[in-house]
Parts: sequence; structure tokens; C-alpha cells
Amino acid sequence: IARAHEPTSISSSDITGAIGNANSLRDALLIHEHIIRHGIESEGGECSRRSSLSSSPFEISILQMYSDYGASREALSCFHRMLSHDAIGWTYIIKAHVYSKEWALRHFNQMHTEGVFLNKFLSIAILSSFSNKEALEDAKHIHTHIYASGLEKDTFVATALLSMYSKCSSITNALSTFEKLVNRDVVAWNAMLSAYVEAGWHRNALEHFEEMQRFANVTPSKVTFLSILEACGCLASLEEGKYIHGLVLARKIHEDISVANAMINMYSKCGSVYDAKLVFDQMLHHDTISWNTMLAAYVQAGQQDDALLLFERMQSERISMDKVTFVTLLVACTNQNTFPLAKELHHNVVSCGFDLDAVVGTVLIITYSKSGG
Repeated sequence: IARAHEPTSISSSDITGAIGNANSLRDALLIHEHIIRHGIESEGGECSRRSSLSSSPFEISILQMYSDYGASREALSCFHRMLSHDAIGWTYIIKAHVYSKEWALRHFNQMHTEGVFLNKFLSIAILSSFSNKEALEDAKHIHTHIYASGLEKDTFVATALLSMYSKCSSITNALSTFEKLVNRDVVAWNAMLSAYVEAGWHRNALEHFEEMQRFANVTPSKVTFLSILEACGCLASLEEGKYIHGLVLARKIHEDISVANAMINMYSKCGSVYDAKLVFDQMLHHDTISWNTMLAAYVQAGQQDDALLLFERMQSERISMDKVTFVTLLVACTNQNTFPLAKELHHNVVSCGFDLDAVVGTVLIITYSKSGG
């Protein structure tokens, strides 16, 4: 970067372009170092501070760059060097701490103390920081601020609230938020549907989907079908699963790999290996998840021979395998006849570097105890 831009020919567009083209945290650090070395950051900042109370464009661009890469320490350092903090700066510093509820909440409270008003983007950023049941009370505290700001009815903010309450295992609050929403788009319907599924309220998920079909003027998306197929599988409802399969075909999204994988999984959970294999065989392309899901379908149905035949096909076609592949196959090794295969799988596990994984190690021990090893 230093060689590409000499100090005598640097322009604002050069720097903005470099920041926008950063492909890694390493790139971001190099760009920032170059900016500091040639005094560009301070020049841009001073110009901006004389004309406005808001942060300079360079400062915001750098802060955004670090925020995008989750570099919270570097983002915080940039943030503290700013003479003033506006809503945009607070949004990026909160996003940089999205995986730390404590830090995000600390920034939010400081922002509130400094008199910065909530907006849509700030609301979504802070809501993304709450992701477990223990965070529910703090999440409700943020919700009261959003309500007071009149942002609760915004579709994007309401959807973020739905997702937050879902992650915090509070379906009652998620449903309350959904019902208050006047303009419900497919994203909002999907968020509520996903909340039901993640909470294990699978029958409610099916009823929600039916309501969406009958009364909502929205078209189900791929995300909709991924959630509802999961609900059908967990209920082991083959009839409803086949109905959803028909809708998938009608929407012409059956060739999407993730949807096809979800259908294989659904049929497996419903006890119909025949239908699962039919979907698998009709797929134009398979990824590792496709193979693993079909393997699991055979194993769960007690069809170990078919699982092993599929494994041989994976080997012949040189399909990439992950630890899920090996765990699934090891579960199929249940007697002395499969001991040689268990040893072969163990060798593959070691060569792939999965032998130190706790789950794989536990399954290996169980497998050897069952197969006579």
C-alpha cells in the first residue's frame, strides 16, 4: 500500500478507495498505518472538526473498517481519538463489540449519557449483541429505549427485536413484538417462524406458516421453507412435509442445495428413507452436507449397509469429508464385522486432524467397545 500511494499524490478518493477495498484485518491495519504515517488522518480530522461537531469522514471510514472485521480493540482506539461522537460513530463502535454484550451495553449507556439519540441503525446494532437467555433483562431495557424513541414500529427494528427475543428464549415477547407490527414483510414473518422453530414450538410454527399463506400478502422465501421443513421433521409429520415439498416444487426452488438438504433431513426424521434418497438422487449437485444428511438418514433408519455403500461411493468420487461424516459413519459400526472399517475410519480421522476433537474421540471409544476393538 505504501508503495502504491506516494505522499505527494494521495487524494481523499485514493484513501476512501483503499479503505473500501480492504480484504482482511491485515489490510485494514496496513492502510491505517499508512494513513497515520503520512498525517492524512489528522489533516482530515482537523478540517472536519473546524466545520462540524460530527466525526471526520476518514475517522468514520477507519472505524467502520475495523468494525466490519470485528476488531474491537482497534475500533475502540480509533473511537477514543475522536474529539466528538455522533450516531454513526456510536453505531460502528457498538457493532465492533457485537459479540460482547457487556461492552455493547456499556457503550450504549455512555451514548445515552452523552445525549445521542437512537436511530434505526443504532437500534439494530445494539440488539444484535443480545443472544442468550441471561441477557433478557438487559434486552428489555434496550427495548424500552427503542419504544420511547418511536422506532418499535419500524419493520427493520421490529425484526431485529424479534430475532433478539428469539435468541433470548422469550417467545412471548417475540410474538408481542410481531403482533404490534403493522407492515409485516416476509423477513418479519420468517423471523417469527424461526423463533417458533428454535424454541421447539413446531406446531405453532406450522400454524404461523398457514396464517402466512392465507392472510399475508407475502411470498414465502427460501428461508421460510428451511424453517418450516425443520418444523415438519421435528414433528415427524410426513403428510405435512410432503405438502411443503409440493410448495417447494411449485416455487421452483427445489434445485437449491440448502433446500434440498433440508428436505432430505425432513424425510429422514419422518422415517421415510425412500423419499430422502429420491430427493438426494434428483439433486444436480451435492455438497458435504448433502452426503452427511443422507448418511445420517441411513444410520438413523438402521440401514448400516446402505450407509457404508454410500461411504464407498463418497470415496470413489473423492468427496470432501468433515468430522460429521466420520461421526455418522462410526455410529454405523455396531458389531465385530465392522471392526476393520472402524480402524480404517480411525486412520482417516487422524490423517484429517479430527482425532483431537472431543466428540470424535468419544464416538471412537464407543465404536471400539461395540465392534470388539
